[in-house]
Amino acid sequence: MPRLRTSRSTPPPEGFDEMEPILEEYDRKMRDAETEDTDAISRELYDWLLKYQYADAK
Repeated sequence: MPRLRTSRSTPPPEGFDEMEPILEEYDRKMRDAETEDTDAISRELYDWLLKYQYADAK
């Protein structure tokens, strides 16, 4: 979501218009990465690996 510009805020510096689409793209990618499902192993598999010393709990 773009930031709101009010009459109290200072105007952006010269050249900001060129950078704004890039910053918005990075913001969108960051939101997508945060909401993306992770590919993690199950708790059952993790416990089994620890039990039989295939993994270290550290």
